[in-house]
Amino acid sequence: MPLLVMANMQQKLEKVVQLKLFAFMAKLQTDDTLPGLHIEPIVNSADPRARTGRVDQKLRAVLYKIEVPSGPTTYVCAGVYEHDEGTEIAKSQVLRVNPVNGVTELIAAPAPAPAAQAAQWVPEPPTSQKPFLDQFGYTAEDLTSSLGFDLETAERLLAFAAEDELLAFAESLPNQWQQNAALGLAVGDSIEGGQDLPRTW
Repeated sequence: MPLLVMANMQQKLEKVVQLKLFAFMAKLQTDDTLPGLHIEPIVNSADPRARTGRVDQKLRAVLYKIEVPSGPTTYVCAGVYEHDEGTEIAKSQVLRVNPVNGVTELIAAPAPAPAAQAAQWVPEPPTSQKPFLDQFGYTAEDLTSSLGFDLETAERLLAFAAEDELLAFAESLPNQWQQNAALGLAVGDSIEGGQDLPRTW
């Protein structure tokens, strides 16, 4: 019998969709080989564990199938979407466990590198205004090693000169724990406090 886990989703589902999802997941947990579930791998997906499953005629659940030799199969559900959108998300998103805080998160697959070298984010030229987070003394090492941000995101957070720019960027981050951590930085929370982020799927 497979195990089912809900990812750390920000998606807000209508009640009727929630009920359909629960019914789908109940069937999945009973037998993931049922033909009506249509658990299908995604061709050329960034994460080979990506699957979609049919919630109803129009909606598809985005799933990640995790198989381990010593235990049951686990499905991580990352949301419910219209058919085409669900397929695109399953094709382009990678499931990972953040190595610092243990939160399971979806991240966009890295873009293919050009023949010469991979494109990288380049900080804006320095201005006369100091970065907003300078006043709190945060470093890129704090944000990566203690909070779990990737280096590019950490450098971007540290580069914003104005609080409103930082807050707008924080709201655009793809995972709830990242948003919460960035907002905590904006008000000067201690890095030690940031380490207490919830370990949640």
